[in-house]
Amino acid sequence: MGTPLRNYSFDTVQLAEEYAESAGKTQRTLQNCKDLLAELCPGETFPGGDLHEITAYSIEVNFDAIEDRDDREYLKTLGTTFNLSGEAIDRLRKAARDVLLHSKEYEQLLEDLEATPPSDDD
Repeated sequence: MGTPLRNYSFDTVQLAEEYAESAGKTQRTLQNCKDLLAELCPGETFPGGDLHEITAYSIEVNFDAIEDRDDREYLKTLGTTFNLSGEAIDRLRKAARDVLLHSKEYEQLLEDLEATPPSDDD
């Protein structure tokens, strides 16, 4: 039963990454056009106003990234219902936090935002 969700999630992640890459290319192209306009036609304004830089971060959190084998196997066997025990919720939240804290993309996001990761109490 987990396969359709896994495939959908994989496809969705790929689509989001492709969109972010495409948006980045479009942003660079528009900036190049704006720079060329400023060079060749001083005083002219670029249609559409100022461009704001957008950075996309692809941060994937999945069970395969859980380092502790016992936790990984336990969480992979959880049902997909909305009725989880308190222990399951605690283990799931801890695993998600650990995976995030070991993600290079998440580290980059925090650095770019000049932020620190939330404490264990958050």
